[in-house]
Amino acid sequence: MEEYNKGNLTIAKEKAKAAILRSPNRPNAYLRLGAFYAKEGNIDKAILNVSKSKQYGIKSLVIISKEPFDSIRKEKKWIDFVDNGYIIKSEKTIPSDTTNELEKIAGLFEKGLLTEEEFKLAKKQALYKS
Repeated sequence: MEEYNKGNLTIAKEKAKAAILRSPNRPNAYLRLGAFYAKEGNIDKAILNVSKSKQYGIKSLVIISKEPFDSIRKEKKWIDFVDNGYIIKSEKTIPSDTTNELEKIAGLFEKGLLTEEEFKLAKKQALYKS
């Protein structure tokens, strides 16, 4: 949030993504990433990340009533998402394919089966698919 508060949205998003890579079950990191995407007006990625934060047990969604979400708050997609309890209608309660892929990539890197360059590329590819 420090980078976001300084106006560095791109750096803030990268830090949130890095936090997710380190610990893929962190609901706060997904919520913050959702806020950063909402600020950009990227409703689909905002919904996806807020939904993941809900899936992983976020304790408070207070940030949703604040400024980063102003740009999408009146969009029908967002309203439907909120009305559905912050869950994507087709979402299941098992971890997403992206999370599973990130965990697999991290495991390969930790075992020394991927170089740092391969690891970074694989992470980037996995994150940008979602």
